[in-house]
Amino acid sequence: MSSVSRRISFLLALVVFLLCFGLTIGTFAIYGQYNLDSDMSSDFVLAQLLNEEGSILTTHYYYSGDLNILSPILVYQAALKIFSSWHVARTVSIAVLLLIMTASLFFLGRSVGISGTTTLLCAAALVLPISKYHAFTLIYGSFYTVWVALTFFELGLIFRMRKKRPLEPILLIVFGVLGGLSGVRMLMVCGAPLLLACVICFFSEVRTAKNLREITALPAFPVFAGSLLCVASNLIGYVINDKILSNIFHFMEFDDMVLRPLAANRLPDQIIAVMRFLGYREESILVSTEGIFSLFTVALPVLGVTCLILLLKMDLTSEQRLLASFVLTGVTTGMVINFSVILDAQDIFSISYFMPALLLLIYAVFWFLERFQDRYVILRMLPMLLGVGLFLLGFSIYKDQEVNTYDDEMTIIADTILAEDCNEGYATYWLANVLTEISDGKIDVYTVDDWETGQLDTWLQREDHFTSEPKGRVFAIFSQEDYDNGIPGCDTDHLIYSSEKAYVCLYENVQEFHELRGDTY
Repeated sequence: MSSVSRRISFLLALVVFLLCFGLTIGTFAIYGQYNLDSDMSSDFVLAQLLNEEGSILTTHYYYSGDLNILSPILVYQAALKIFSSWHVARTVSIAVLLLIMTASLFFLGRSVGISGTTTLLCAAALVLPISKYHAFTLIYGSFYTVWVALTFFELGLIFRMRKKRPLEPILLIVFGVLGGLSGVRMLMVCGAPLLLACVICFFSEVRTAKNLREITALPAFPVFAGSLLCVASNLIGYVINDKILSNIFHFMEFDDMVLRPLAANRLPDQIIAVMRFLGYREESILVSTEGIFSLFTVALPVLGVTCLILLLKMDLTSEQRLLASFVLTGVTTGMVINFSVILDAQDIFSISYFMPALLLLIYAVFWFLERFQDRYVILRMLPMLLGVGLFLLGFSIYKDQEVNTYDDEMTIIADTILAEDCNEGYATYWLANVLTEISDGKIDVYTVDDWETGQLDTWLQREDHFTSEPKGRVFAIFSQEDYDNGIPGCDTDHLIYSSEKAYVCLYENVQEFHELRGDTY
């Protein structure tokens, strides 16, 4: 391919990527505030607390299952310092995180000799939300975006170990330890499958070596050494997390996880979960956009595995062979872990624990297409552009069917509370953090586990909510079911807003609230 053709193809790929990226970000900019989730909003609540304390970690917060040492929180903190609007801050943060993920894929691709054109076209597909689960975990929720990017960066560093510079091993140690410090997740999405892939590829390379000297002289040896260094660093970080940090910070540990009874349907269930994650929609009419895209989601994993097998039969470098093996071991080990420990193997969110490998499975299709040289570059790009087009179809279905395009009352509830000169109160988890975000942090919500007891929830909440109480006027948000069941404190005398979604009551102070509820604490 001539240099002119390469430039033209790269520019075309760049235009396609920017189009897809713009559609994703533009959709959130317009509708994102109507599609918030308390899990998403909890990250911004934590970012606000960390900015107040001027830190990147705090002992004054109840984390979930991860310590968030490497997480989107750092990006959210920076955005909240720049923008007063939390919606603008989140929109900009999503854009930054997706660009980081794209850069990491580009770094990985260049490390094994995959062209920038191919990577950009694949990235154009990957930044498009194609299902609510995909959007929630990777695109708009951004829970796993950093972990995906970190995995890609680490793989890229490993594949550059042949240069024998100090930079790559130093960065591998730093990223590996930081990933392990956050919890077990990095070992699941990267460490375990990387170690397995390394063992498989290493023994295939050393079959002809007669002694240790010949083994260390192999061109692939630095790559294997880098893989082991990455996994060892992950383990060191995790041991520190488990033995030291768990005694300092509040977060859930996984020491009590047990193996589940094996059942014949668990592996097929995991395959079904993958297809649903990619946008498979049950009950779709076959000859419809939903039906066509659903068939594509069934074919895509099969196509990805087929392309990987064919790639492994080609003349690959040691780095390329390790990458292809990592994708296969990543998907396989992820599925095995999931159907061994998760109660419901069809749980869509279990896909998160092998998401980097699943995304690379899609990348493998584009990589395979690149291996076919053609005199006319546009003919070689047509199948890739068709793939991006199918992901655009999935995005349009997601937008039309699963994006809420109108205000879902939370803004009205927030405005009603603030109009009553009140900015502190109580709500259950699925309303609490969203209310804080929708009010740009003006409303501080104490998360109640349930209204039967009124006890606060030790999950994604500030610790000072357990040592102090709201001041001034206090609100409480109940459900219609709470009202119908006669939950204490939810009465018409204190009602300031009601709908099918929420009953908002206002009290002059926290003492009145506790007296009405009969609380003894």
